[in-house]
Amino acid sequence: MKKLLLLPFILFGLAASATDYYISSSNGNDLNNGVTPSTAWKTINKLNSFSSSLKGGDRILLKRGDKFYGKIQIIRGGTIASPIVIGDFGAGEKPILSGFSNVTQWTSKGSNIWESTTEVSSLISLNMVVINGQNTAMGRFPNSGFFTYQSHSGKGQITSSSLTGGLNWAGAEIAIFITSYGLNRGKIISQPGNTINFSYNDLQENIQRDNQGFFIQNDERTLDLQNEWYYNSNTKKLKLYSTYEPVNIQVSAIEALIEVQDISNVIVQNIYFEGSNSASVLLKNAQNISLRNCGFNYSGINAIHGPFWGNSAGLIIDNCSFDHSNNTAIALQAEFGNSTITNNTIRNTGVIPGMGAPAGDFSYTGLYSGIHATGSGSLIENNVINNSAYTGITFAGSNTLVRNNFIDTACTFLHDGAGIYTWNGSGEKNGGMKIMNNIVLNVVEDCGIYTDDRSNGIEISGNSVANCYTGFYFHNNWDLLIQGNTSFNNTYSGVNIYNDDPSVTMSNNIMKNNLFVGNSPIQRAAFFYPMEKVVNGFSILDNNYYAVPIKDTYTIDGCLNGTWGRKTLDEWKVTSGKEANSKKSPKTISQSDYLKFEYNATSSPQNKILDARYVDLSGNIFNGSVNLLPFTSVVLIRDGELINNPPTANAGANVSITLPTNTATLNGSGLDSDGTISSYKWVKISGPG
Repeated sequence: MKKLLLLPFILFGLAASATDYYISSSNGNDLNNGVTPSTAWKTINKLNSFSSSLKGGDRILLKRGDKFYGKIQIIRGGTIASPIVIGDFGAGEKPILSGFSNVTQWTSKGSNIWESTTEVSSLISLNMVVINGQNTAMGRFPNSGFFTYQSHSGKGQITSSSLTGGLNWAGAEIAIFITSYGLNRGKIISQPGNTINFSYNDLQENIQRDNQGFFIQNDERTLDLQNEWYYNSNTKKLKLYSTYEPVNIQVSAIEALIEVQDISNVIVQNIYFEGSNSASVLLKNAQNISLRNCGFNYSGINAIHGPFWGNSAGLIIDNCSFDHSNNTAIALQAEFGNSTITNNTIRNTGVIPGMGAPAGDFSYTGLYSGIHATGSGSLIENNVINNSAYTGITFAGSNTLVRNNFIDTACTFLHDGAGIYTWNGSGEKNGGMKIMNNIVLNVVEDCGIYTDDRSNGIEISGNSVANCYTGFYFHNNWDLLIQGNTSFNNTYSGVNIYNDDPSVTMSNNIMKNNLFVGNSPIQRAAFFYPMEKVVNGFSILDNNYYAVPIKDTYTIDGCLNGTWGRKTLDEWKVTSGKEANSKKSPKTISQSDYLKFEYNATSSPQNKILDARYVDLSGNIFNGSVNLLPFTSVVLIRDGELINNPPTANAGANVSITLPTNTATLNGSGLDSDGTISSYKWVKISGPG
C-alpha cells in the first residue's frame, strides 16, 4: 500500500522537473539561460548545442512573430506521458523556421544573364527558388511541351530524333517520363549524336516504354525566359535570366528543417516551416511523433518525409497546411503504420515538372502527390487537397480508413492515377480497408477513385465523384463492397470494371445502390471488360442507376466474349442475369444544363438554393432548395419552374384595444408563424371634424 501511495508523488516530481526553454530571434541572447521569455536564447544553434540535455516533458518555445534560420536537431525523445514539445510563445503569427537564404548581390554576365556575386548555398543541388513570392522553375529546353524519345536501353539511355542542332547537353539534367505516371531525373553523362546517356539512382524504375516525353534542364544554355534559373553545383552560384537586376530572390540552403531520428514521443506544434531544400520535417525510425497546427510552404521535395527504413508507427499530422511542395506534401512509407492524417489543407503539390523526386526512388517516397501513405492501420480523414500533379491521396495497407476528404484537381501532368488511389502489387490478402464519403472533382484525364492491381478487401461507399475521365475504376480486384456511391459527368464512364490480368480471378465483389450518371450523349454510365468476367466476379449486382438522361439508351459499354458494343440496361440485365432492380433515368432532358450536381464537402449540413424545381433519380421533388448532409451529394434533373406558394400573414399575438370614442369594428383572422390562427380587430375612429 505504501508503494502505491508513493507513485503519484514520483510522477508529480518527474512532471515538475520539466523545463520550458524560450528562443527569440528579435530580443534573445545566446548567453542567457533561456528559461524565461525575458532571458530567451537567440538562435537555433544554441538550442542544438543544448539538445542532448533535454528530457521528457521539456518544451522548446519559439517566439511568435519571429523568424529563425537553421535546422533543429532533436536527439532526445520523451515518453508517452511526458513528450518533448517544440512549440511557441507570445502573440502574433506563428514563428517561422526557415531554410531560405536571400540572394541580394548580382553580377551582370550580359545578354540578360545575372550571376550571384557569392555562393548561395553549400549544397550539391538546389530544389527551391522563390522569386517575388513565386515558386519558380529552373530553365528548360524546350520552354514548353516535351521532346519525344523513340527508343531506350535500361534505365539510363534514350535515343531521340528531337536532338538536333549540334548542341551537346553533357553536364545538364534530363527529366524523362518513363511511364505515364513516372518522371525520372538524371545528370547527362554524354551525348553521342542523338543519344543521351544519363546517370540514375539504383532505386529508380526502369524506362518502361518508348515514345514518351523528356526535356533538358539545369543548364545555363536553357536560360531564355524571365526568371529562369540554373544552379552550378561546383561554384555554388545561381544564374538567372532577367531583363533587370534581380530582386526578392530566395533559395533553399538547408536540406531538412527538423530531423527526428531513432527517438520517440515528440510533439511539434504551431510552427511555420519554409524553404527546405529536401524536407521540412524528416522522420527516421521515429515513433509517436505529432505535428499539429503547423504550416509548410516551399518544400524543395517533400514537406514531411518518412523514408522506407525504420519503424515509425503512431505518427499524427493534424490541422496543418501545405503549399508548394515540389514532390509530395506528406510522404510516408510502409513502416509508418497506425498514422493519423486529419484536418489538413494541401495545395499546389508537384506542379512544376522535373522538380520532384525521381520515380520509384523510395529514399524520397511518392510521386507528385498530396498524401502518399502506405502503412497499415492508418486514418486519413477530413483533408482538403487541391491541385496535385499526380494523385490526391495514395494509400495501401490493411485496416486503413480514408474518409471525408475533399480532392479537387489531380493528375494534372502525370497520369494513370486518381484523386484517391490504392494498389496491391504483391497480391497479398488485405482486409479492413475503407474509402468512405469522400468527394473527388476534376481529375479530367484520370479517375476519381481507383483500386488498382490486386487490391482486395476494400469497402468503397458513400463517395461522390464528378467531372473526371472515369468516375470509379476497379482493376483486377476481389472482395470489394461498392455501395451508395455517386458518379456524375465523367467523360469516359461513370464506372469502369476491368480484369485484364489472367492471374487474377475477380470474385466475391458486390456492387449495389450506386448512381452512375452521364451528362453527354457520348458518356457511358458503365464500362465492363470483359463482361463475362464481371458477371462471374460479382456475387451481387443490383439496385444501381445507370443513367444518361440526355440520351438514356445504350449506356453500358464493354466486351462480351470478344465482341465489343454498347447495351441498354435491359440488354445488360439479360446478359448478366443480374441487376433485376437496377434502373435508368426517370426523366429525359433536351439539354445538359438541365442536369445538376450539388455536393457538400464540409462537416456541417448545407442548404443549397436551386434555380428551378428539380427531381432526383428516385423521383423526390426539390422546389428551390435541397438540404445536404456533410460529405454527401445529389444529382438533380430539372422538372419545371419554381412553384411559388401564396404568402401567409403573421397576425401576431391577439390584442384587445379599448378606445374612448365611437368605433366601427371589422373582424378577421390570419395565420401566425407558429401555425395558430389569430383574430384581427380593425377599428375606425370617429369624432369631431
